[in-house]
Amino acid sequence: MTLKRIALLLTLTLGLTGALGVLVQRAGAGDERVRVVAPAAPPEAEARPRAVREAIQPRTVIGDYLSRYGVLPGEVDLLLGAVRPVYDLTMIRAGHFLDFQLTGDGRLESFRYGIDADGFLQVDRTESGWMAVRKPHPYTFTDCCAAGVITDHLFGAIAVLGEEPQLAVALAELFAWDVDFYADLREGDSFRILFQKRLLNGQPAGYGPILAAEFVNQNQAYRAFRYVHADGKAEYYTPAGESVRKELLKSPLKMGRLTSRFSHRRRHPTLKVYRPHLGIDIAAPVGTPVHAAGEGIVTFAGYRGQAGRMIEVRHAHRFTTQYLHLSRYAAGIRPGARIRQGQVIGYVGSSGESTGPHLDYRIKQNNAYVNPLKTQFQRAEPLPADRLPEFQRLVVAYGRVLGVEGELQQYYLARLWPADEDPFWARQAAR
Repeated sequence: MTLKRIALLLTLTLGLTGALGVLVQRAGAGDERVRVVAPAAPPEAEARPRAVREAIQPRTVIGDYLSRYGVLPGEVDLLLGAVRPVYDLTMIRAGHFLDFQLTGDGRLESFRYGIDADGFLQVDRTESGWMAVRKPHPYTFTDCCAAGVITDHLFGAIAVLGEEPQLAVALAELFAWDVDFYADLREGDSFRILFQKRLLNGQPAGYGPILAAEFVNQNQAYRAFRYVHADGKAEYYTPAGESVRKELLKSPLKMGRLTSRFSHRRRHPTLKVYRPHLGIDIAAPVGTPVHAAGEGIVTFAGYRGQAGRMIEVRHAHRFTTQYLHLSRYAAGIRPGARIRQGQVIGYVGSSGESTGPHLDYRIKQNNAYVNPLKTQFQRAEPLPADRLPEFQRLVVAYGRVLGVEGELQQYYLARLWPADEDPFWARQAAR
């Protein structure tokens, strides 16, 4: 057997077994001699940085998590002090997440804490110590449309479309000045919505604003279009430029069931006698938030006989609203307090003369009780006349999307925002 064949056999054997990892080299051209050499040792694999996500558990503190990554108790105190002007890390909440960035040797380099739906806290180790900054989540948005018909209630109709309850709440709030969503709804009512979905890292993360919507209630169509003013404030207007907002909401509750209407002669459920019922009763669980129907000043907040815990608010145009049978009051609600429309002022209860948890909601006009379900209220300020031409551009674009279905709707949806740098549309895209 020649030296060349011996070398070839040795090479194959060592290659298959991996015993010593040798190399076989020829001495030169025409030379049958060989020498066997060991290959250079492979470089050690460099440890790579890694990311670790921790779900915050009940009854834990930030130090419990930092200590897992080599942060000593004394350094934890320094970190908390450095970060506190931006966010107090002693306030971390169970169910939120901590995302840690570690060096190759396991040293903590930085971490972030998801504060809420709007943003997160970023904490970085620097040469001078720990530095913190609060940042918004890097959301992206996509335009969507939904249309449905009421068979039972709004939440059910939205759920059938595969959407979340938050969208139903947003739609109800948009038309809350015209439609009472537990007293006025009828089977066959319908809606169409142009809205934005919010995405975080490509995953659904709630909703952006409703851009335009139509709600048909008892054959009456209500339409609203979102318009962003030059100062960045967003408002909703009818196609004619009238504000959808009115001086009082149709209802102070976002959820509930109408159990008794306004009447000058109603049989009292507990006293069993006929007497006027000068408001409407809305059944809801104890603790359901009660919202102020309009901007005003609290004139009474206390216990008043059969009415139980009650709040009275004076509004413009000689309107007064009353909220009876509350379980408790919201913080800061006392006589003389100024409140805004939609502000939570109390919570549903069953205090006073009551058969169960509900809100007795009453309205006075010129010191006389009126029916909350039939009283008409003035609208807020309309869109300024000089803004109407550009607003109509928006009405046409949004209305074109809502007015069709299927592929044609997707065609218009994909072309909703002009490709050129139009300042008007750039402002409308603001969130």
